[in-house]
Amino acid sequence: DQSHPQVQHEALRCWCEILMSEEKRLESGEAKKKMEKNQEISLSKKISGDQDSDASLVGSVLNQHSTRLFQLTSSVHPKIRLVTLDLIGILLRQGLINPMETVPFLLALQGDVDVPAVRNLALNLLIMEGDKRPDMLRQRVRAGVRQAFTFQRIINKEKNVITAIVDSESENRDVECIFSAIYKRSLSTSKVQKQGLFRSLLSLFASAGIEGSEDGDTCTNEVLNSLQKLHSPISKVKPKGKKPCFSKQ
Repeated sequence: DQSHPQVQHEALRCWCEILMSEEKRLESGEAKKKMEKNQEISLSKKISGDQDSDASLVGSVLNQHSTRLFQLTSSVHPKIRLVTLDLIGILLRQGLINPMETVPFLLALQGDVDVPAVRNLALNLLIMEGDKRPDMLRQRVRAGVRQAFTFQRIINKEKNVITAIVDSESENRDVECIFSAIYKRSLSTSKVQKQGLFRSLLSLFASAGIEGSEDGDTCTNEVLNSLQKLHSPISKVKPKGKKPCFSKQ
């Protein structure tokens, strides 16, 4: 945090270039040729392909610092958020980072409405992960909503605005939820899955006084019935006071 933003940006770019060069080296067969020339490596190890020390070293270093990498997705500097997302995309593609830990931060970046490049790249990564691991994506939505709240508290600190509602690009609607795109693409495949998703989200707003009670279950079912009628899981609610918040209708 104490480093100059430009230093952080250049460091992240360097990591991206290192990983990309390693990827190209592996795809070109240079790593395999180097390993085959090494007489000290047994045939079984050559087959397993786990003796490429250069690639494993890079992945190990970044994996150890993944927590810091996730923190940088909430940097107040848009350029740092974008290059961090580029690096995360490379790590996901190369299998060097845990998708379960990554998805909530990608979901949070759906609220980066002032920087479309960041939001679109995060969406593309979410879609790819959703296609490969649909159940995992649904399981991490709740954590993603929480992280989205934290993200906006950091990014919009000066504006004092936290919202899940943005202007819609569709001609038929005035507003939409920040999660609408990923919801329509990967999360709304069946009624059962949608209900499970809604119940998970509703638990974030459950009151301690009614949670687990008969009244609480009735309230939850009523809201679920209302949600099923909506095109998007979250609709516009006019906030009271100076602090708009994540809200459900």
